[in-house]
Amino acid sequence: MQYDSYDCAVPKPTDCGTIILPAVKFATCAAAYQAHESEICDVWIVMTADGIANERPNAAMILPEGAAAGADDWLNPENYPQIGGGWTGDAATMLHLTTIGDKPLSEINEITVAKRWLVFTSRTHTVNIDITDMSVENYDFIRALQVKPTVAIWYRDIDGYMYGGEDGVVCDIQNAGNILNRGEGGLLTGQAVFTWEADCDPPVGEESSALNMSAPMNDFAIAPPIEELMKVPKKLIKKTK
Repeated sequence: MQYDSYDCAVPKPTDCGTIILPAVKFATCAAAYQAHESEICDVWIVMTADGIANERPNAAMILPEGAAAGADDWLNPENYPQIGGGWTGDAATMLHLTTIGDKPLSEINEITVAKRWLVFTSRTHTVNIDITDMSVENYDFIRALQVKPTVAIWYRDIDGYMYGGEDGVVCDIQNAGNILNRGEGGLLTGQAVFTWEADCDPPVGEESSALNMSAPMNDFAIAPPIEELMKVPKKLIKKTK
């Protein structure tokens, strides 16, 4: 369903006119090249004013005080009320999820009309998340998503870009469930799929808070060689005659 909760970078033409593309910025050397890791690691989710499946939310969403209060406030997660304690169905309840997620390329349908002109439908966007920190509360949260409420989300990637804009991304729950995997090391995993229709991707900006929401990707503990781990301290070895 198309909710139009955010604007595109440029307005969509309504006639046969053209658009003015925004400026671009590319590196001129390797040192200035901006490679950006994009795994979705944090999601903030809030009920819309209606919060009912298959029903369009009210135009004026009920957002938590402090979240999306100003043009740039949504870029700072410190402004978001970190409210836990369960899914209450109240639009003022915002929950913070720690996730492993992605957003694949949006889908679009191409229709050939008279004069062989091509007409395109709105894009269908999808965000997929996995939750592996599976407390009983988180398990029940995924169960709550299975009734398919209409929600608004903001999300953050591992390198610190925030997505969603002032009013968040109003979307539907396409699917949700708790997956019990088999075998040694198989993790209980909560999964959810958020979908929405829009002409473009959500707004993005660099996170402005000082919070370290995720561990740096390049800070790994170096384990000792396996030979060292297999050694037994001499004092634990019994002497035999």
